[in-house]
Amino acid sequence: MTSLWGFIVWVLFLPAWILFIKVKEKELIEYWGEKYINYMKKTPMLIPFPRIFKNSSSSKS
Repeated sequence: MTSLWGFIVWVLFLPAWILFIKVKEKELIEYWGEKYINYMKKTPMLIPFPRIFKNSSSSKS
Protein backbone atom coordinates (compact mmCIF):
# COMPACT_ATOMS: atom_id res chain seq x y z
CA MET A 1 0.00 0.00 0.00
CA THR A 2 2.91 2.34 0.69
CA SER A 3 4.16 2.05 -2.87
CA LEU A 4 0.69 2.94 -4.15
CA TRP A 5 0.69 6.16 -2.12
CA GLY A 6 4.20 6.92 -3.31
CA PHE A 7 3.09 6.42 -6.90
CA ILE A 8 0.04 8.67 -6.43
CA VAL A 9 2.17 11.42 -4.88
CA TRP A 10 4.68 11.14 -7.74
CA VAL A 11 1.94 11.26 -10.39
CA LEU A 12 0.54 14.43 -8.81
CA PHE A 13 3.90 16.01 -8.03
CA LEU A 14 5.63 15.68 -11.39
CA PRO A 15 3.07 17.59 -13.53
CA ALA A 16 2.88 20.33 -10.88
CA TRP A 17 6.68 20.58 -10.83
CA ILE A 18 6.87 20.79 -14.64
CA LEU A 19 4.22 23.54 -14.64
CA PHE A 20 6.23 25.43 -12.00
CA ILE A 21 9.38 25.07 -14.12
CA LYS A 22 7.61 26.42 -17.22
CA VAL A 23 6.37 29.48 -15.30
CA LYS A 24 9.84 30.16 -13.89
CA GLU A 25 11.44 29.69 -17.33
CA LYS A 26 9.26 32.47 -18.74
CA GLU A 27 10.37 34.77 -15.92
CA LEU A 28 14.02 33.87 -16.45
CA ILE A 29 13.77 34.45 -20.21
CA GLU A 30 12.29 37.90 -19.55
CA TYR A 31 15.12 38.71 -17.12
CA TRP A 32 18.15 37.12 -18.84
CA GLY A 33 16.95 37.03 -22.46
CA GLU A 34 19.17 35.29 -25.01
CA LYS A 35 21.67 34.12 -22.37
CA TYR A 36 19.01 31.99 -20.70
CA ILE A 37 17.68 30.66 -24.00
CA ASN A 38 21.20 29.48 -24.85
CA TYR A 39 21.48 27.88 -21.39
CA MET A 40 18.16 26.08 -21.96
CA LYS A 41 19.46 24.64 -25.24
CA LYS A 42 22.51 23.17 -23.48
CA THR A 43 20.88 21.97 -20.24
CA PRO A 44 18.07 19.43 -19.68
CA MET A 45 15.01 20.66 -17.78
CA LEU A 46 14.55 18.17 -14.94
CA ILE A 47 18.18 17.19 -14.30
CA PRO A 48 20.16 20.40 -14.82
CA PHE A 49 23.56 18.98 -15.68
CA PRO A 50 25.20 20.07 -18.93
CA ARG A 51 24.62 17.62 -21.75
CA ILE A 52 27.35 14.99 -22.00
CA PHE A 53 26.46 13.84 -25.49
CA LYS A 54 25.55 16.12 -28.37
CA ASN A 55 22.50 15.40 -30.50
CA SER A 56 23.36 13.35 -33.56
CA SER A 57 21.88 16.08 -35.79
CA SER A 58 24.23 18.73 -34.35
CA SER A 59 27.35 16.60 -34.83
CA LYS A 60 26.98 16.37 -38.63
CA SER A 61 29.60 18.27 -40.61
